Amino acid sequence: PGCWVTARPIALTGGANFGVSFRYRATKRTSRVRLRVEGGVTRTLFTSSGRSGGWTKATVSLSRFAGRTVRLEFVTRDAKVDSLVVTRL
Repeated sequence: PGCWVTARPIALTGGANFGVSFRYRATKRTSRVRLRVEGGVTRTLFTSSGRSGGWTKATVSLSRFAGRTVRLEFVTRDAKVDSLVVTRL
């Protein structure tokens, strides 16, 4: 099994250019970030396989979900995630 971390719901309102940035460190296997749109649809927006060689920053666009409320789920195995920030791009 892996580790699941779920953020509280985030309203992406008042604009169209949203993104999420975070740092990850994969030590062995696949590290994955999933974005869950309220209503039950789950999409994988980022996948990293293998060792990252240290902390690596990633940024993923959330613009296609503008006007909705979303929930970010980090699904990891042999990896760590920190410094989650949702911003306008």
